[in-house]
Amino acid sequence: VFFRILKSGCQVEKLQLTEARRFKPCLAMYLIIAWRILFLTSLASTKPNIACTVALTDEEWKTAYIVVLRKAPAKKPPSLSAIITIIAHQSDMCLFMDCPMRVSCSKIE
Repeated sequence: VFFRILKSGCQVEKLQLTEARRFKPCLAMYLIIAWRILFLTSLASTKPNIACTVALTDEEWKTAYIVVLRKAPAKKPPSLSAIITIIAHQSDMCLFMDCPMRVSCSKIE
């Protein structure tokens, strides 16, 4: 799952960096991003109804909400599974056929 996130979710192959001095820092950043996505999805699968503020700052979840849904964020933080769905739709992660979170973002409030 981790390498699927790294390869398909972060689209590392599309970078086509050929110089080691550019590749190593970029790969390090994407490894951190992939680890965080894996952590968040694992947490959401075990405790889907907890508030997203357990794992994300107010700035992080509100930014995702505004960018994807194009409206002001809800006053109450959404559940972790709801915000993961929002983030997944932004990054096209839900294009995977076996994505367990393939729901419409329009249902999220």
